[in-house]
Amino acid sequence: MRNNKICMVAYAEYFNDARIKGYVNSLLKEGYSVHIFCLFDKYSNFFSKNNLFIKFLGRKYQGKSKKLYLFSYLFFLLKAFFYLSIYNIKNRYPVIHVHNQPDFLVFSAIIPKLMGVK
Repeated sequence: MRNNKICMVAYAEYFNDARIKGYVNSLLKEGYSVHIFCLFDKYSNFFSKNNLFIKFLGRKYQGKSKKLYLFSYLFFLLKAFFYLSIYNIKNRYPVIHVHNQPDFLVFSAIIPKLMGVK
């Protein structure tokens, strides 16, 4: 039996990002279960509907401070690293799709990658 769970990480708000929603809708139509780690929108810590599970990891900083922008990125990276590592042990994702910007977000999936995830 194939593992039909796909994980995505995005420094974006899922409900406001048509690109990510397009990917997710395509995967859901093909019978996949999609787990997303992304920025907070208007829901609490998580959202779940049918085969879609969303874990919100923080809010996007909007302001003029470069230091706070960097802190926001790093905080999201650390939370994504932690949750991906834990959830990958439980779900054994065959694929983790990291939506870039910032580029270093790919490091949030380093533990799953070492465990063989593509």
